[in-house]
Amino acid sequence: MQNTDFLLNKLKEVPSIFGIESVASWLQNIENINQFKIIESLFDKNLSINQWRGLITLLNQKYANYIEPSYDFGDSFEKCLAPNSNNHKNIYLLDDKSKIIDFSKLLNLSKLKVNMAHRCEELSFFNPQLEMLNIGFLPKLTTIKSIESAVNLKYLTLTKCNKLNDFAFIRNLKKLIYLDLSDNKLIKQIDFISDDSEVRVLYLLFSRNIIKNEETFSRLSAMKHLKYLYITANKAEQRELRNWLPNCFINGELPLANQK
Repeated sequence: MQNTDFLLNKLKEVPSIFGIESVASWLQNIENINQFKIIESLFDKNLSINQWRGLITLLNQKYANYIEPSYDFGDSFEKCLAPNSNNHKNIYLLDDKSKIIDFSKLLNLSKLKVNMAHRCEELSFFNPQLEMLNIGFLPKLTTIKSIESAVNLKYLTLTKCNKLNDFAFIRNLKKLIYLDLSDNKLIKQIDFISDDSEVRVLYLLFSRNIIKNEETFSRLSAMKHLKYLYITANKAEQRELRNWLPNCFINGELPLANQK
């Protein structure tokens, strides 16, 4: 039976070299993961750097990338709003042509991916069961409405949305564990992440704006549960970050506390 203990044992067997073949072989007998709770406690285990890589790989390959049953509505998302639409728990929406995409009627929605909706300017939510949300490559997106209704959201990837400049809603997502805000040009500071955030894993890649902000170091240091960080920074900035966050894996390097 695949449970948390099984997955923890698999992390102990993670390959020492992360090649395509070795990782594929390691993942082979791991079933897809439907619910975040099966993997959640692993983020508080005392893991090696290699086990962390394994956990992130497991999370993305077996949980976030697994949407079953999956629905690809193309440019016909209105089909979601048919009489049986509330049965949809997992949706992958790709290349939708709408300017406004409203998920608020899908009350049972648990996992959602919205990618390459190049015309979309607004996303709207009222989805208390939502636990995984991946939004990527929405170049005209400026508004995200009522996302705070997703009170059980654990996993949020929001990338390549380069007209979005209001991220204050993240402060209200109290249960987030995994947060990826990479490649958003208008993020210049991270004051929208609260000190009591539950975030363990944070990605802030492909932007120099964040590390250049003088408050970034103290903001990251104040995140009580942060354990694993990837951020665009030069070597000097990485050294300073490691001093500010002595217990955090930063850009694939061991925490300073682990080296004593």
